[in-house]
Amino acid sequence: MLISHEYRFIFIKTRKTAGTSIEISLSRYLGPFDVITPITPRDELMRAEQGIMPRNYLQAVHSPPGVAKLHEADATAMLNSVQIVRRFYNHCPAVEIRAAVGQRIWETYTKFCFERNPWDRVLSEYFFMRKTKPDTFAEMSLDEYIEREFYSLNYPLYSLANRPAVDMLGRFETLQSDFLRICQQLEIPCDGWLPHAKGDSRPDRQTAREVLSPRQIQLIGDRCRLEIDWLGYEQPCAA
Repeated sequence: MLISHEYRFIFIKTRKTAGTSIEISLSRYLGPFDVITPITPRDELMRAEQGIMPRNYLQAVHSPPGVAKLHEADATAMLNSVQIVRRFYNHCPAVEIRAAVGQRIWETYTKFCFERNPWDRVLSEYFFMRKTKPDTFAEMSLDEYIEREFYSLNYPLYSLANRPAVDMLGRFETLQSDFLRICQQLEIPCDGWLPHAKGDSRPDRQTAREVLSPRQIQLIGDRCRLEIDWLGYEQPCAA
């Protein structure tokens, strides 16, 4: 995820929607006090080529001493004992971001994310997990992956109380044009560059309609109903 104070935006990163590519591109326009959360080591190398590293996602936390009898030694112990916690992280949800930035920033900054047809997204995530976590998923069938609901949901990341919490939403299906449109509205002088990150997990490019069975299509449709209804995605018919 990203937070820009100059351009006054919060980018909520969803899964399997080219979020890493968007992060790497937009990180070029963020300043020293903006928030850039870490991504995978492989992708950080790509961002490092632009001279950019993660920043401002950690927070130092002190444990205050009891107030009954305070001594200088108590304050010294408090200052010397610091716990570093992650204030923001890769797929940080809206509810945690709002709590961390406060009401003023949350209400005045433009919040945006990208979403994807859930049937294609689940299929993409399945092959991604097989590649990145082979011990768990390499031998797992697509049917089991869907039946047991191992796939993630994006809607909870960008919603609050089951209602969308973003001001702008781009679609993976029209990634380039939507990315440029959002940058223009935010007045970011973006050149439209989107690196190819995490796009080599699929052995082929068959569509969800060609791969998924009628039952798999229905199961995904039932579980992802909120985002389907909000964005108007049409349930595919199995080939």
